[in-house]
Amino acid sequence: MIKPGESGSKVEIISRGTLDQPALVRIAQQDYVAFEHDPNTILVLEEVARELLTKDIPPGIALTPCKRAQFLEDLEIGLDIPITPSRFEGIAPFRIYHLGNGRAEIVIGWHCTKGFWKNDSGYHWKLQRARVAVLGRRRSLPGLRFHRFVDQGYLAGVEFAVTIRALSVESAINSASEMSELIHLIIEDSIRDPSQDGRSEAAFVRDTFIPLLKSLGFRNVVFHHGSREFGKDVLFSRQTEFGMTEYWAAQVKLGNVSGRANSYLDLIVNQAHEAFKIPLLDIQTKSKFRISKFVVAITGRFTENAVEKICEKIETHSQRNNIIFLDGEKLQELIKSSSPKGRAGRPGFSGRIRRNDLQ
Repeated sequence: MIKPGESGSKVEIISRGTLDQPALVRIAQQDYVAFEHDPNTILVLEEVARELLTKDIPPGIALTPCKRAQFLEDLEIGLDIPITPSRFEGIAPFRIYHLGNGRAEIVIGWHCTKGFWKNDSGYHWKLQRARVAVLGRRRSLPGLRFHRFVDQGYLAGVEFAVTIRALSVESAINSASEMSELIHLIIEDSIRDPSQDGRSEAAFVRDTFIPLLKSLGFRNVVFHHGSREFGKDVLFSRQTEFGMTEYWAAQVKLGNVSGRANSYLDLIVNQAHEAFKIPLLDIQTKSKFRISKFVVAITGRFTENAVEKICEKIETHSQRNNIIFLDGEKLQELIKSSSPKGRAGRPGFSGRIRRNDLQ
């Protein structure tokens, strides 16, 4: 067993996590800090994690890969501290443990803010239903077992675990990604509102919202389905009139957003603030970028002065002026205006929002 201060092949434990202090590890000369709510789970850039063997993961420590990292030198504070979970984007919905003898434990989670269901009531039975639905599909997910329910105040979810054979972290990531995608689809299908005519939020993003963005001329569209990031559901970009790349982010929600749902309004404000403030790294281009525009897109209506209340909570004029609100009616208009004959019929693009999506 590796003790604090001793080094494994590529991962060195500086300090183990406790209830009061998240773990600190060193990988390839870079220090990483764990989640505060999960003090022994370390976020690691996926390209770094894929170079590790599962035996490199110290006992009791879990790794969660992510797609992008923010540049420390561009942050206003904390330039001399280790990389923390808040400085990552595209966080995978699973963590990987090493069990020994070529085995790895994968814990896959589905988590969402309670605001997703408009209030705190009712989410318990929906998570129970999600648990039953996933375990009912164990023929497609051999060895999967229920791990735990998660309730962290504003956040709730369900987790499952499975033991696999994996000598490399890359192999574990590939297996976990495939399983987590199936689990998330099962859960979203089990908890959806029947009034949505079978359409889940993820399906709406994939089948309607992303094709709309592409038809409007946006490029590099990335859907962070299953990510622990509850804002920035979709990242995309466009070329400006001056030939420069402008990056956008969007949060998408089915149904209405009410001005009375203060917790959800605060969530939108926080996500918009983080999207504008924190620079990100594009692994493919190795370049840094910041979000220029933040889109809040819903299939229903903004009611009870929701837009006005969100704008009141935004501190700076520059951020307020770069937040775009799209309701179901506006989405319909955009789809019609960007879908001439022959375009709306292409595979994966419905060309319209279903009547039941409009609230």
